[in-house]
Amino acid sequence: MQSNAGGHATGAGRWKFSLSTWKSILNDREEQVFLLLTLLIGALVGLIVVAFIEITGRFGARLYPPDAAAWRRFLVPVSGSLVMGYLLYKYFPDARGSGVPQTKAALYAHGGFISFSTLLGKFLCTSVTLASGIPLGSGRASGAGGRRDRFGAGASTGVEAGKSEVATASWGGGGRGGGV
Repeated sequence: MQSNAGGHATGAGRWKFSLSTWKSILNDREEQVFLLLTLLIGALVGLIVVAFIEITGRFGARLYPPDAAAWRRFLVPVSGSLVMGYLLYKYFPDARGSGVPQTKAALYAHGGFISFSTLLGKFLCTSVTLASGIPLGSGRASGAGGRRDRFGAGASTGVEAGKSEVATASWGGGGRGGGV
């Protein structure tokens, strides 16, 4: 390592440390290293979430443009589910399901390894499925009311959609999107 008149390392040799030196630095500053890793992982996950939301929103806007024909409301979810089902069956079989049991299996049976193709398939298929208008999950209500809660939520959604259609038609708005 080169040094200047004050004894400090200069140039390219400044960051050359032996493995034992790095181990010593990491052992002495373990909390700071974990904090840095936590911040980096959190930032990376946040960026991935933003990318997922943006991709899903933009793809959904292309699938359902404001002036689209009514037949698209039927054809897009059906074709989206068929195409995503084929992709999951043929190319991304490990991306099927909710992900919780698959992650547990990866941790216990595969040494914590989840392939990049599985991650990419899960990201892509979930994004396209949501953009197509297909609901994900079991559809079970999380409250004690069960079916009654789902019916109430569905009924209130239907009432709001009806109010929007009536308001749009009576105030001369063109198509969907205008409403109360």
